[in-house]
Amino acid sequence: MTPAGIAAAAGLMAFNAALQGDAAAEYRMFFENDDAGDNLGNDYGTDNAVLVNDNGGTPISGLISGQASIGFDYDYDGNVQRGSGSANTEVPVVLVAIGIASAQFVKVAGTIVRSKSNNFSFVANDELTYSNPA
Repeated sequence: MTPAGIAAAAGLMAFNAALQGDAAAEYRMFFENDDAGDNLGNDYGTDNAVLVNDNGGTPISGLISGQASIGFDYDYDGNVQRGSGSANTEVPVVLVAIGIASAQFVKVAGTIVRSKSNNFSFVANDELTYSNPA
């Protein structure tokens, strides 16, 4: 629940069967860039990439654990992880997921807007080349 005075965006991350069926599958949400803030180059794909925090300040990441979807919220008006000018602006994000046993790496780019319907779908291919000799 959003505390009084904090406007949150929200949405769902949906996972296909390959990710749902992989017990070790994980997801992460990164800022694509910090251009709307301090523009220090803390962009996805760099060593300084920043995980997006949810409305409570916890990074949006974790195990998929067989779930078809996982919800998230975001402090649209107050999150300044990208810098002081980034609050109350659209948020370019890159979401990634990967499994170990059966799901390949998948990357989804999108934008969080002031809405409760920010939905992202992960469609990973089956991992066909992984072989566990154990």
